[in-house]
Amino acid sequence: MATDKMFRTPITPFTTYPLTLDVNDTSRVYSCMLMQSIEVFAKVTGAATGLIYLLKWLPEFSVWGVYRNPEIADPNRPGGENHMAWTQDHNQSSYFALLVTGAVTVTRASIQGVRY
Repeated sequence: MATDKMFRTPITPFTTYPLTLDVNDTSRVYSCMLMQSIEVFAKVTGAATGLIYLLKWLPEFSVWGVYRNPEIADPNRPGGENHMAWTQDHNQSSYFALLVTGAVTVTRASIQGVRY
């Protein structure tokens, strides 16, 4: 489900696993309140595919956890444009971040929470 671009927030993915949460780093951390899914739009370049992980901050353990399954980041999609969506428990608010692995570079990414 692609949604309106005006609600997308630019985000810079991590390329190494983050260890702490900096709530002031709004370029890398997305605060999502009571949404039912998270959508990510990313322009990807590279020689091969990679993976994009959605990370969720787990306050009870003070760590980032991998949330759901990673999505394939494929530079061979038309224009290198990739769209991913993950459902989430809409009764929770949380912080999310992206982690990119593999032989790809994300040149532009945005994230948004969606409520149906």
